[in-house]
Amino acid sequence: MKDPESDDFGFSVSDGFLEKGVYVNMIRPEGPADRAGLKPYDRILQVNHVRTRDFDCCLAVPLITEAGDKLELVISRNPLAQQLNHEQDCLDQDQGLLISALQSNSREHHHYTTTTRAMDL
Repeated sequence: MKDPESDDFGFSVSDGFLEKGVYVNMIRPEGPADRAGLKPYDRILQVNHVRTRDFDCCLAVPLITEAGDKLELVISRNPLAQQLNHEQDCLDQDQGLLISALQSNSREHHHYTTTTRAMDL
């Protein structure tokens, strides 16, 4: 659920630099995204059942902002940022933010580059 004081989900996104996609840029400590387990450099693959793998921020941000108070994300976690041994599903019922973290050994899920143009959500 959105933070009622700041009216946001507590994270910002940015475009990939060399690879297409939308990535989590920053997480506000103790915000909804932080409590749900979202991490910097997570790649957003899906927003509320809409595939966003090849989107940029201009296409993904409206999906997030129009989500209302609840947001469901499917993400790919950068294995260098945090090692995943298996698929993780993290659901915080009180916050209404679902994050599915998918482990992948394929290069397409590894993003080592810097990001540009951050947008707070």
